[in-house]
Amino acid sequence: MTTEKKLTENKKDSPNISLKFAGIIFFSIAIAVIIGIAYLGQVADKSRENAREMIKNYGTEVECRLTYKYETESNRIHHYFLVFDIQHNDSLIELESQSFDFDREDFERAIIGLKYKALVILEGENKFKYSKILLDKPIKESYSKVYEEREDIKSRYKGVASFIKKYGRTGKELDEIWKKYYK
Repeated sequence: MTTEKKLTENKKDSPNISLKFAGIIFFSIAIAVIIGIAYLGQVADKSRENAREMIKNYGTEVECRLTYKYETESNRIHHYFLVFDIQHNDSLIELESQSFDFDREDFERAIIGLKYKALVILEGENKFKYSKILLDKPIKESYSKVYEEREDIKSRYKGVASFIKKYGRTGKELDEIWKKYYK
């Protein structure tokens, strides 16, 4: 069998999909993807709003300590995370604040080792699920003990030393943040 005959036979065996039909299928898939992305965005917004409402309605204001913070980036969007611990029923509990409520300025003003007020759900089925550190409510007396708190944090939590080294301002820079945001 010659190559020309093989090509002719393959053409007969392959499905005959017109370019117009292929374009319609591609267009339909593209529309479905766009609708799916929009739907997922709405679901995420609803979830964020639910978390905000849960914290607002059921959160208890407690004293916490910012143990570390970090940022991530995906699709050129920065996400900021603040991790803190609270003392509850003779236990030290580590919690992550809701990241969607923070912007770059909030992230910059958050001082590792400083104590703040936080809203935390302490009871029920959502216990410790939703929490938010209140950066506008620092415990001013704790500023003088920031370095001691950082040493305690390093001894309690593995891997935190690198976050403290990267994001834990010291000296003059720390004093400037304190004066700018908290005095």
